[in-house]
Amino acid sequence: MTFPRVRPVVQVLSLDAMNTLIKPRFPIAQLYSQFARAHNVNVNESDLAAVFPPLFKSLSGSSPCYGFNKEGPRSWWSSLIVNALERAGSGPISPSVAAKISNELYDHYALAEAWQLVDEEIPSVLSRLRLKGIAICVISNFDHRLKSILTSMGLSDHFQMVVLSGELGMEKPDRRVFDTVLRHFSLRDSSTLLHIGDDLDKDYRAAKAIGARALLFDPKDKHSDSLDEHDRLRSFSRLNLF
Repeated sequence: MTFPRVRPVVQVLSLDAMNTLIKPRFPIAQLYSQFARAHNVNVNESDLAAVFPPLFKSLSGSSPCYGFNKEGPRSWWSSLIVNALERAGSGPISPSVAAKISNELYDHYALAEAWQLVDEEIPSVLSRLRLKGIAICVISNFDHRLKSILTSMGLSDHFQMVVLSGELGMEKPDRRVFDTVLRHFSLRDSSTLLHIGDDLDKDYRAAKAIGARALLFDPKDKHSDSLDEHDRLRSFSRLNLF
């Protein structure tokens, strides 16, 4: 007699951070413009919102992981910030003013006040999972500031591990990032890891590629045409691992 194979239970939950756990409290273009105006640098918010994503992508390609083992995150972000402001219509900014704006923005985004929870249910859900014996960690393509942000927001006690591309020198969807988690928790079966994130390629498909389980965090139903409902999570209140 043969019996159906029982799928192993989830032992570890890994979570993306940006736009899964937390998100900027105000739109980036709005805040960048505000800090720039404080130094008499005027930019068009709409233009800034348009130029920022491609500039971020370009710099991430030429200097990945926030300048890991090179210029480092502060200089990396300074280059991006100044370039974006200048492209958004301000023209050349003097080095002294550019340094003030970029340093102030960099330091501001290390504070809890710059961020908010994506889903207000997150803390209670994480507490419930921990009580059930689920280990929880964060896997994020972000720099070292995330650790202090999570601490300031009262979230860090939920996580046994925080994996950051800016510290590791590798970023999702690189399978080695997920391998770091499997080794840390001594998971021999990758299907005992469940990863949740908002990026279809860097989170959902990357986790699936290593044999882990995955849910795409999709609160606005943007990917209803790409994935079945059971592969997407609209709200953390709907997360049930038991």
